[in-house]
Amino acid sequence: MKSKFITAALCVLLLLIMSAINGCTVSENLSFVSKLEREMQMRAEGKIPASEERADNVLFDFRNFDPEKRAKLSRFNEQCSLNEPDGCTELAAYCLELRDSLVKDDFLNYPDYVSVKFALQDKAMAASYLSCHVAQNAEGCMIFGQLVDEGMISFIKDIKAERTAVGALKKSCALGSLKGCKAVLAYQEKRGIQMDLEVLGTACFDLKDAKSCALLSRAYADPLRGETEPEKALQAAKFGCNLNAQSCGALAELYASGAGVAGSVRKAVYWHDRACRAGSASDCAQLGRHYAGTDKQKSRNYYKKACELEQDPGEKSWLCTKAED
Repeated sequence: MKSKFITAALCVLLLLIMSAINGCTVSENLSFVSKLEREMQMRAEGKIPASEERADNVLFDFRNFDPEKRAKLSRFNEQCSLNEPDGCTELAAYCLELRDSLVKDDFLNYPDYVSVKFALQDKAMAASYLSCHVAQNAEGCMIFGQLVDEGMISFIKDIKAERTAVGALKKSCALGSLKGCKAVLAYQEKRGIQMDLEVLGTACFDLKDAKSCALLSRAYADPLRGETEPEKALQAAKFGCNLNAQSCGALAELYASGAGVAGSVRKAVYWHDRACRAGSASDCAQLGRHYAGTDKQKSRNYYKKACELEQDPGEKSWLCTKAED
Protein backbone atom coordinates (compact mmCIF):
# COMPACT_ATOMS: atom_id res chain seq x y z
CA MET A 1 0.00 0.00 0.00
CA LYS A 2 2.83 2.33 0.93
CA SER A 3 4.68 1.65 -2.34
CA LYS A 4 1.50 2.34 -4.34
CA PHE A 5 1.11 5.67 -2.54
CA ILE A 6 4.73 6.61 -3.28
CA THR A 7 4.30 5.63 -6.93
CA ALA A 8 1.12 7.70 -7.20
CA ALA A 9 2.83 10.68 -5.56
CA LEU A 10 5.74 10.44 -7.99
CA CYS A 11 3.33 10.32 -10.92
CA VAL A 12 1.55 13.43 -9.67
CA LEU A 13 4.89 15.20 -9.20
CA LEU A 14 5.96 14.22 -12.73
CA LEU A 15 2.68 15.53 -14.13
CA LEU A 16 3.16 18.82 -12.27
CA ILE A 17 6.69 19.16 -13.67
CA MET A 18 5.50 18.41 -17.20
CA SER A 19 2.66 20.88 -16.79
CA ALA A 20 5.10 23.54 -15.66
CA ILE A 21 7.27 22.88 -18.71
CA ASN A 22 4.38 22.79 -21.16
CA GLY A 23 2.65 25.68 -19.44
CA CYS A 24 5.25 28.20 -20.57
CA THR A 25 2.77 29.45 -23.17
CA VAL A 26 0.61 30.99 -20.46
CA SER A 27 3.25 32.01 -17.98
CA GLU A 28 4.88 35.42 -17.72
CA ASN A 29 8.23 33.90 -18.68
CA LEU A 30 7.18 32.92 -22.21
CA SER A 31 9.55 30.95 -24.40
CA PHE A 32 10.60 32.63 -27.61
CA VAL A 33 8.42 30.47 -29.84
CA SER A 34 5.35 30.76 -27.60
CA LYS A 35 5.81 34.52 -27.46
CA LEU A 36 5.78 34.76 -31.25
CA GLU A 37 2.73 32.48 -31.44
CA ARG A 38 0.86 34.78 -29.07
CA GLU A 39 1.94 37.86 -31.04
CA MET A 40 0.72 36.22 -34.27
CA GLN A 41 -2.71 35.85 -32.68
CA MET A 42 -2.65 39.52 -31.65
CA ARG A 43 -1.85 40.57 -35.23
CA ALA A 44 -4.73 38.42 -36.48
CA GLU A 45 -6.98 40.39 -34.13
CA GLY A 46 -5.65 43.69 -35.49
CA LYS A 47 -3.55 44.48 -32.40
CA ILE A 48 0.10 45.53 -32.26
CA PRO A 49 2.19 43.48 -29.79
CA ALA A 50 3.75 45.58 -27.02
CA SER A 51 7.30 44.48 -27.91
CA GLU A 52 6.84 45.63 -31.51
CA GLU A 53 5.27 48.90 -30.41
CA ARG A 54 8.25 49.57 -28.13
CA ALA A 55 10.64 48.73 -30.96
CA ASP A 56 8.82 51.15 -33.28
CA ASN A 57 8.94 53.92 -30.68
CA VAL A 58 12.68 53.48 -30.19
CA LEU A 59 13.45 53.28 -33.91
CA PHE A 60 11.36 56.17 -35.13
CA ASP A 61 12.56 58.43 -32.30
CA PHE A 62 16.22 57.71 -33.06
CA ARG A 63 17.62 60.99 -34.31
CA ASN A 64 20.83 59.62 -35.79
CA PHE A 65 19.03 57.91 -38.68
CA ASP A 66 19.13 60.22 -41.66
CA PRO A 67 15.79 61.05 -43.38
CA GLU A 68 16.43 58.58 -46.20
CA LYS A 69 17.00 55.66 -43.82
CA ARG A 70 14.00 56.65 -41.72
CA ALA A 71 11.76 56.88 -44.82
CA LYS A 72 12.95 53.51 -46.11
CA LEU A 73 12.39 51.85 -42.74
CA SER A 74 8.92 53.38 -42.54
CA ARG A 75 8.05 52.19 -46.05
CA PHE A 76 9.13 48.58 -45.41
CA ASN A 77 7.34 48.67 -42.04
CA GLU A 78 4.10 49.71 -43.72
CA GLN A 79 4.45 47.12 -46.49
CA CYS A 80 4.96 44.40 -43.89
CA SER A 81 1.96 45.58 -41.87
CA LEU A 82 -0.18 45.43 -45.02
CA ASN A 83 1.08 41.91 -45.79
CA GLU A 84 2.45 43.01 -49.16
CA PRO A 85 4.52 40.37 -51.01
CA ASP A 86 8.13 40.37 -49.73
CA GLY A 87 7.35 43.36 -47.48
CA CYS A 88 8.30 41.60 -44.23
CA THR A 89 11.35 40.00 -45.84
CA GLU A 90 12.65 43.40 -46.96
CA LEU A 91 11.89 44.89 -43.54
CA ALA A 92 13.83 42.14 -41.75
CA ALA A 93 16.81 42.42 -44.09
CA TYR A 94 16.88 46.21 -43.82
CA CYS A 95 16.69 46.15 -40.01
CA LEU A 96 19.77 43.92 -39.93
CA GLU A 97 21.52 46.21 -42.43
CA LEU A 98 20.81 49.19 -40.17
CA ARG A 99 21.96 47.26 -37.11
CA ASP A 100 25.29 46.48 -38.75
CA SER A 101 25.65 50.08 -39.96
CA LEU A 102 25.51 51.33 -36.35
CA VAL A 103 28.90 49.74 -35.72
CA LYS A 104 30.38 51.00 -38.97
CA ASP A 105 29.16 54.54 -38.27
CA ASP A 106 30.94 54.74 -34.89
CA PHE A 107 28.18 53.73 -32.50
CA LEU A 108 30.01 55.26 -29.53
CA ASN A 109 28.59 58.59 -30.65
CA TYR A 110 25.05 57.23 -30.32
CA PRO A 111 23.74 57.49 -26.74
CA ASP A 112 20.81 55.17 -27.56
CA TYR A 113 22.93 52.60 -29.40
CA VAL A 114 22.06 49.56 -27.24
CA SER A 115 18.31 50.14 -27.23
CA VAL A 116 18.29 50.84 -30.98
CA LYS A 117 20.37 47.74 -31.71
CA PHE A 118 17.97 45.48 -29.82
CA ALA A 119 14.94 47.22 -31.29
CA LEU A 120 16.27 46.52 -34.78
CA GLN A 121 16.90 42.88 -33.87
CA ASP A 122 13.41 42.52 -32.37
CA LYS A 123 11.90 44.06 -35.48
CA ALA A 124 13.94 41.81 -37.78
CA MET A 125 12.93 38.75 -35.75
CA ALA A 126 9.20 39.53 -35.88
CA ALA A 127 9.29 40.49 -39.58
CA SER A 128 11.26 37.42 -40.65
CA TYR A 129 8.91 35.16 -38.66
CA LEU A 130 5.93 36.62 -40.53
CA SER A 131 7.80 36.38 -43.83
CA CYS A 132 8.60 32.71 -43.25
CA HIS A 133 5.38 31.38 -41.72
CA VAL A 134 2.78 33.61 -43.36
CA ALA A 135 4.27 34.65 -46.72
CA GLN A 136 6.18 31.35 -47.13
CA ASN A 137 9.25 33.30 -48.22
CA ALA A 138 12.51 31.32 -48.41
CA GLU A 139 14.75 34.30 -47.59
CA GLY A 140 12.54 35.23 -44.63
CA CYS A 141 12.88 31.69 -43.27
CA MET A 142 16.64 31.87 -43.59
CA ILE A 143 16.88 35.22 -41.81
CA PHE A 144 14.61 33.99 -39.02
CA GLY A 145 16.50 30.73 -38.58
CA GLN A 146 19.88 32.46 -38.49
CA LEU A 147 18.69 35.05 -35.97
CA VAL A 148 17.45 32.32 -33.65
CA ASP A 149 20.69 30.40 -34.18
CA GLU A 150 22.75 33.48 -33.34
CA GLY A 151 20.81 33.84 -30.10
CA MET A 152 20.27 37.55 -30.67
CA ILE A 153 17.35 37.72 -28.25
CA SER A 154 18.05 36.94 -24.61
CA PHE A 155 15.13 34.53 -24.11
CA ILE A 156 16.21 32.14 -26.87
CA LYS A 157 17.45 29.43 -24.58
CA ASP A 158 14.94 26.57 -24.87
CA ILE A 159 15.05 23.40 -26.94
CA LYS A 160 11.90 24.38 -28.80
CA ALA A 161 13.65 27.49 -30.09
CA GLU A 162 16.64 25.39 -31.20
CA ARG A 163 14.29 23.19 -33.18
CA THR A 164 12.61 26.28 -34.57
CA ALA A 165 15.94 27.62 -35.85
CA VAL A 166 16.86 24.54 -37.87
CA GLY A 167 13.21 24.05 -38.85
CA ALA A 168 13.09 27.53 -40.40
CA LEU A 169 16.37 26.96 -42.23
CA LYS A 170 15.09 23.63 -43.59
CA LYS A 171 11.90 25.34 -44.70
CA SER A 172 13.98 27.93 -46.53
CA CYS A 173 15.79 25.07 -48.29
CA ALA A 174 12.53 23.31 -49.17
CA LEU A 175 11.17 26.58 -50.59
CA GLY A 176 14.05 26.64 -53.07
CA SER A 177 16.84 28.61 -51.38
CA LEU A 178 20.30 27.11 -51.85
CA LYS A 179 21.58 29.56 -49.23
CA GLY A 180 18.98 28.10 -46.87
CA CYS A 181 20.18 24.55 -47.56
CA LYS A 182 23.78 25.56 -46.92
CA ALA A 183 22.73 27.36 -43.74
CA VAL A 184 21.20 24.09 -42.46
CA LEU A 185 24.43 22.23 -43.17
CA ALA A 186 26.52 24.94 -41.49
CA TYR A 187 24.19 24.83 -38.46
CA GLN A 188 24.64 21.05 -38.20
CA GLU A 189 28.40 21.17 -38.76
CA LYS A 190 28.81 23.75 -35.99
CA ARG A 191 27.09 21.37 -33.58
CA GLY A 192 28.82 18.20 -34.74
CA ILE A 193 25.56 16.82 -36.18
CA GLN A 194 25.64 14.53 -39.24
CA MET A 195 24.67 16.30 -42.43
CA ASP A 196 21.00 15.98 -43.35
CA LEU A 197 20.77 13.76 -46.44
CA GLU A 198 17.37 15.16 -47.41
CA VAL A 199 18.75 18.71 -47.39
CA LEU A 200 21.80 17.61 -49.39
CA GLY A 201 19.50 15.86 -51.84
CA THR A 202 17.44 19.01 -52.33
CA ALA A 203 20.56 21.11 -52.86
CA CYS A 204 22.04 18.57 -55.27
CA PHE A 205 19.18 17.30 -57.44
CA ASP A 206 16.61 20.09 -57.15
CA LEU A 207 18.84 23.16 -56.87
CA LYS A 208 21.68 21.64 -58.91
CA ASP A 209 24.59 22.47 -56.63
CA ALA A 210 27.56 20.33 -57.60
CA LYS A 211 29.37 20.69 -54.26
CA SER A 212 26.30 19.40 -52.43
CA CYS A 213 26.23 16.40 -54.79
CA ALA A 214 29.83 15.59 -53.87
CA LEU A 215 29.02 15.85 -50.16
CA LEU A 216 25.92 13.68 -50.64
CA SER A 217 27.94 11.02 -52.49
CA ARG A 218 30.56 10.93 -49.72
CA ALA A 219 27.86 10.73 -47.06
CA TYR A 220 26.20 7.74 -48.75
CA ALA A 221 29.59 6.01 -49.06
CA ASP A 222 30.69 6.77 -45.48
CA PRO A 223 30.60 3.62 -43.29
CA LEU A 224 30.64 5.81 -40.17
CA ARG A 225 27.04 6.80 -40.94
CA GLY A 226 25.99 3.17 -40.61
CA GLU A 227 24.95 1.11 -43.62
CA THR A 228 26.43 2.54 -46.83
CA GLU A 229 24.35 3.09 -49.98
CA PRO A 230 26.82 2.77 -52.87
CA GLU A 231 24.25 3.06 -55.66
CA LYS A 232 22.97 6.37 -54.30
CA ALA A 233 26.57 7.51 -53.78
CA LEU A 234 27.32 6.79 -57.44
CA GLN A 235 24.15 8.55 -58.64
CA ALA A 236 24.98 11.72 -56.67
CA ALA A 237 28.63 11.67 -57.77
CA LYS A 238 27.74 11.36 -61.46
CA PHE A 239 25.08 14.06 -61.22
CA GLY A 240 27.49 16.48 -59.53
CA CYS A 241 30.31 15.71 -61.95
CA ASN A 242 28.01 16.48 -64.89
CA LEU A 243 27.02 19.78 -63.27
CA ASN A 244 30.57 20.93 -62.60
CA ALA A 245 33.78 19.05 -63.36
CA GLN A 246 35.37 20.42 -60.18
CA SER A 247 33.15 17.98 -58.28
CA CYS A 248 34.31 14.89 -60.20
CA GLY A 249 36.64 14.08 -57.31
CA ALA A 250 33.74 12.36 -55.52
CA LEU A 251 33.38 10.01 -58.50
CA ALA A 252 37.14 9.38 -58.47
CA GLU A 253 36.93 8.40 -54.79
CA LEU A 254 34.27 5.77 -55.57
CA TYR A 255 36.47 4.20 -58.25
CA ALA A 256 39.43 4.27 -55.86
CA SER A 257 37.46 2.49 -53.11
CA GLY A 258 35.29 0.30 -55.33
CA ALA A 259 32.10 1.59 -53.69
CA GLY A 260 29.15 1.10 -56.05
CA VAL A 261 31.48 0.50 -59.03
CA ALA A 262 34.26 -1.90 -59.97
CA GLY A 263 37.43 -0.49 -58.42
CA SER A 264 39.77 1.08 -60.95
CA VAL A 265 42.89 3.10 -60.20
CA ARG A 266 43.01 4.22 -63.84
CA LYS A 267 39.48 5.64 -63.73
CA ALA A 268 40.11 7.21 -60.32
CA VAL A 269 43.14 9.03 -61.74
CA TYR A 270 41.12 10.08 -64.81
CA TRP A 271 38.34 11.71 -62.77
CA HIS A 272 40.77 13.34 -60.32
CA ASP A 273 42.62 14.77 -63.32
CA ARG A 274 39.39 16.08 -64.83
CA ALA A 275 38.49 17.81 -61.55
CA CYS A 276 42.03 19.20 -61.25
CA ARG A 277 41.92 20.65 -64.76
CA ALA A 278 38.57 22.27 -63.89
CA GLY A 279 40.14 24.04 -60.90
CA SER A 280 39.91 21.72 -57.88
CA ALA A 281 43.04 22.18 -55.74
CA SER A 282 42.28 19.11 -53.60
CA ASP A 283 42.14 16.83 -56.64
CA CYS A 284 45.43 18.22 -57.98
CA ALA A 285 46.97 17.53 -54.56
CA GLN A 286 45.56 14.00 -54.59
CA LEU A 287 47.30 13.34 -57.91
CA GLY A 288 50.49 14.84 -56.51
CA ARG A 289 50.36 12.23 -53.74
CA HIS A 290 49.47 9.46 -56.22
CA TYR A 291 52.54 10.05 -58.40
CA ALA A 292 54.95 10.83 -55.53
CA GLY A 293 56.48 7.34 -55.54
CA THR A 294 56.49 6.68 -59.28
CA ASP A 295 56.95 9.95 -61.18
CA LYS A 296 58.51 12.78 -59.17
CA GLN A 297 58.22 15.39 -61.94
CA LYS A 298 54.55 14.67 -62.57
CA SER A 299 53.96 14.76 -58.81
CA ARG A 300 55.63 18.19 -58.57
CA ASN A 301 53.57 19.49 -61.50
CA TYR A 302 50.32 18.49 -59.83
CA TYR A 303 51.44 19.97 -56.50
CA LYS A 304 52.36 23.19 -58.30
CA LYS A 305 48.91 23.34 -59.87
CA ALA A 306 47.34 22.70 -56.46
CA CYS A 307 49.48 25.46 -54.96
CA GLU A 308 48.25 27.93 -57.58
CA LEU A 309 44.60 27.03 -57.00
CA GLU A 310 44.50 26.70 -53.20
CA GLN A 311 42.91 29.59 -51.29
CA ASP A 312 43.70 28.57 -47.70
CA PRO A 313 47.07 30.18 -46.75
CA GLY A 314 48.25 27.31 -44.55
CA GLU A 315 47.38 24.59 -47.05
CA LYS A 316 48.79 26.69 -49.90
CA SER A 317 52.15 27.01 -48.15
CA TRP A 318 52.39 23.23 -47.68
CA LEU A 319 51.46 22.52 -51.31
CA CYS A 320 53.97 25.05 -52.64
CA THR A 321 56.67 23.40 -50.52
CA LYS A 322 55.78 19.98 -51.95
CA ALA A 323 55.97 21.41 -55.47
CA GLU A 324 59.61 22.37 -54.84
CA ASP A 325 60.71 19.09 -53.23
